[in-house]
Amino acid sequence: MRIAIDARMAETRGGIGTYTRELISQLAEIDRKNQYFIITNKKGNDGIGVNAANFLIIESLITRRHYFIKDLWHQLFLPFFLKINHIDIYFNPRYILTFFSGNSKLVVTIHDMISFLRPEIWPGISGFRIRQYIKISSKRADKILTVSNSAKDDIMRILNIAEEKIQVIHCGINKKLYRPDYNNTIKRKITKKYGIDKKFIFAPGPMGRRKNHDRLIQAYSGLPNFIKEEYQLVITGEKKGCYQDLLKIISQLNLQEEIIFPGFIPEEEMPVLVNAASLFIFPSLYEGFGIPLLEAMACGTPILASNVSSIPEVCGNAALLFDPQSIQEMVDAIERLISDEVLRKQLVQRGFLRIKKYSWENSAKALLDTFEEIYKVVNR
Repeated sequence: MRIAIDARMAETRGGIGTYTRELISQLAEIDRKNQYFIITNKKGNDGIGVNAANFLIIESLITRRHYFIKDLWHQLFLPFFLKINHIDIYFNPRYILTFFSGNSKLVVTIHDMISFLRPEIWPGISGFRIRQYIKISSKRADKILTVSNSAKDDIMRILNIAEEKIQVIHCGINKKLYRPDYNNTIKRKITKKYGIDKKFIFAPGPMGRRKNHDRLIQAYSGLPNFIKEEYQLVITGEKKGCYQDLLKIISQLNLQEEIIFPGFIPEEEMPVLVNAASLFIFPSLYEGFGIPLLEAMACGTPILASNVSSIPEVCGNAALLFDPQSIQEMVDAIERLISDEVLRKQLVQRGFLRIKKYSWENSAKALLDTFEEIYKVVNR
C-alpha cells in the first residue's frame, strides 16, 4: 500500500498533536512493508521522529499559521499530490478531508463533537469552519475513526452516520515517559522551579472554557481553610484562552497565594509534576478521550474527574467522579479523597491495572488493520 498521512498537526502541543506523533512513530516500528508519505508543515517535522526507509517526509510550502492558505493547499494541491504519487489511502488524524481524492480512499479521525455540543466554546467563523469541515469529511470518508465509544455515539447521533462506518481506536500512553517515579530530589527541584512549596492538587491545561477551571477555582475556594493551608492548586497550560478571566476570579476570592499558574510545562517535566501531585483533578465539561487521565494513572496519582462524555469510559473504576456543573460536588469529592487514604490507594491500584489496556502500539496496529481492510475491499 501507498499511504499518505497528514501530519501537519504533529508539531502542536495538544491531544491531536500527541495522537499524530505517536501513531506515526508506532507505525514506523511495526510496518516496514508499506510505503508512507508523511506530510508536514514547512519546517514543522521536528516532532516526527521516524527513521525508517519506507517513511518519506513531504514538507509543504506553508506554515501552520497560514490558515486560509492552508485550506487552499488542502483543496487544490493535495488532490494533485495524491494522484501523481498513486496514493492508495490518505489519512488525516484531524477532521479535514480534501473534496477531491481521485482513486485514493479517505480515512479521517473525528476526535469529538464539542463544536456541535458546546458551540459557545467555538464561536464565530472558527466554529462554523470546524462544523462544516466535520460534516463534509464525515460524508467524504471511507472510514471514520474516533477515540472513544462516547465520541462514536455523538458522531452517529449528530451527523446521522451509520455505525459500521465508524471505528473506535483508543488513544495510548507513553509508558517510558509516564511511570511511577519516587525520586524526591527531582520532584523538589521541579516543584520549586514553579513556585510550588506545599502539597498540591494538579489540574492540567489548556486553559479553555471546556476545561472548567473557573468552577474548579470556586470549588477550591469552598474547601475548609485547613485544606487550603496544606494544599495548593496548580493549573498548567499556556497563559492564554480564559487565563485573564481566571485571574479575575482568583483576585475576587483572594486566592493569589494558594493557586499557581506555572504556564506551559515541557514534556520531560510534566511526568515529574504529575508524580509529585497529591491529587489529579480533571473537571472537563467534555472530552473525546482525555489522554491526561492515562498519564495520571501511569504515574500512580489518585484521580478526581468529571462524570461526563468519555471520561467514565476511560477511567472505569480508577477515579472518583463528580458532576462538573456542580461546584459543591467538586468540593465534596476533593474533601473525600484528601481524607480517605484507603480510597486513594484503591484508585491508584485500579489505575495501574486499567492502564495495561492502553498502548500506542495497539492503537497503531488497529490503524494498520483498518488500512489493510480498506485496501482489500478496493482490490477484490
